[in-house]
Amino acid sequence: MAFPFLQVGMAVLGGMGKASAAKYEANVKAWESKMEATQSEIDRTIGKAQAAQIMRDRTAQFNQESEANELLFGSFSGESMSQKAYQEAQKDIVGEDLRRLGTQAGLEASARTIQSAMATQRGASAIRAGKYKAMSAIISTGYDVARIAGA
Repeated sequence: MAFPFLQVGMAVLGGMGKASAAKYEANVKAWESKMEATQSEIDRTIGKAQAAQIMRDRTAQFNQESEANELLFGSFSGESMSQKAYQEAQKDIVGEDLRRLGTQAGLEASARTIQSAMATQRGASAIRAGKYKAMSAIISTGYDVARIAGA
């Protein structure tokens, strides 16, 4: 008589262990996904800061080159139409560089935001899957107990 009770007890303990393991695994996956999402947000912030620095550096480079060109052109003969045209063309080039850098930074930031959202969703999905695995383990345990009790 004690043997079926032992079998039932072992089945129940095994089922509880499976359910607990499924829940733990889901929580670990959710935590990992949260860390990945946080890292993506950090990378996005760093990327924005780096892009801003590159844009500042490009503007500073333009200003330095403009000053050097003014000194060079000025030493030859006052300001001419070709000098003005050259400076305007350089401003246009720098403006286009800055727009391109801004666009690239925006695209990269958007990509990081999407990566973060995907990681967050993976974590939520892992929690749901863990709950289903735990429920399945409990149901399976109930079936095993009923089978043992009916034997």
